Amino acid sequence: MKTWFISDTHFLHSNIIDYCNRPTDFNKKIIQNWNSLVQPGDTVFHLGDLTAGVGKVQDGYNKLKKIMNTLNGNIVLIKGNHDHYTNEQYKNDLNIKAVTDYHIQDEYFLCHYPLIIDSYTKEKMIPVFQELKKLFKESGCKYLLHGHSHLTKFGGKRINLSVDLTDFKPIEYNDLLKHL
Repeated sequence: MKTWFISDTHFLHSNIIDYCNRPTDFNKKIIQNWNSLVQPGDTVFHLGDLTAGVGKVQDGYNKLKKIMNTLNGNIVLIKGNHDHYTNEQYKNDLNIKAVTDYHIQDEYFLCHYPLIIDSYTKEKMIPVFQELKKLFKESGCKYLLHGHSHLTKFGGKRINLSVDLTDFKPIEYNDLLKHL
């Protein structure tokens, strides 16, 4: 069994096509790539922003449920800024095995955010970033796995796993450092 990582799928989010220059069939592309790589017994850490804008899609929640129930693997969701459902909804309806704000996997600290406070950082997020930065530092982890900034690689020990930077594919544990 393998361990995989992915972020910022934004399933059913029509505006992400323009924001990140995604193909119009990005949902299909992500699902196909995911299921061609991930086996049913594998673990997938989704680093947040599973979806967005579902309320604007006719029958959106049911469409999202259908997508999530077609994906291979045992999915652990690290919540991002667009992940607003209850933990029970994620687990009961959306095929998510666990939901958390961060996770430590060996030498990797997993969270949605790159933990950089800049001019794009919303005021309300600063305390969240500060707490996660503190936890990252205390963890002793060498690398930060994140998403959130779809098209930006920050360098250093940060690895951005947004699908916009990974050719819409999850990344296997042994290949993480190739994405530094």
